[in-house]
Amino acid sequence: MKTNLAVATVLAGIVLLTGDVFSQERGRHHRGRHMMRHRLEALDLTSEQKTKLKSLRADGQKEIAQLQADVKIARIELQEAMHEPTIKQADVNKAVDKLNTARSKMTTIRVNNMVEMSKILTPEQREKMKEMRPAGHGRRGGWGMRHWGGMGRGMGGEIGIDHSSGRI
Repeated sequence: MKTNLAVATVLAGIVLLTGDVFSQERGRHHRGRHMMRHRLEALDLTSEQKTKLKSLRADGQKEIAQLQADVKIARIELQEAMHEPTIKQADVNKAVDKLNTARSKMTTIRVNNMVEMSKILTPEQREKMKEMRPAGHGRRGGWGMRHWGGMGRGMGGEIGIDHSSGRI
């Protein structure tokens, strides 16, 4: 009984914190979308490239929207499993697997879309895009999940990194 209570307490805390993390990520993603649009405008895309990129984006958004709904449902199912009077490990594992599967599919779609985007751009445009990347942002400075997302709270911004030059 004590083991079930301890497991339930830990997992409930994880589930509750997950929502806060995702709400913070959505805000950063929204800013990244505007930055991405500005950078794409600077690439002097042809009308054909714009059409292909627009289609790629729309298709990806549709797939991601469905998977986001799947993530939300999986989170609810996990919470339900965790709030049962007797927690069944099999039900918890099933909900966690469902959640992880949806998240994994979202990541795969995003990465595949970035690869497809790269194929649409010319080598010169890819190089120009690479040069527009903010300096000093480590692994998040490249084409990533957050489209050139920089350092957020707790990621080095408070230790005196000059984000414009990439220097400490």
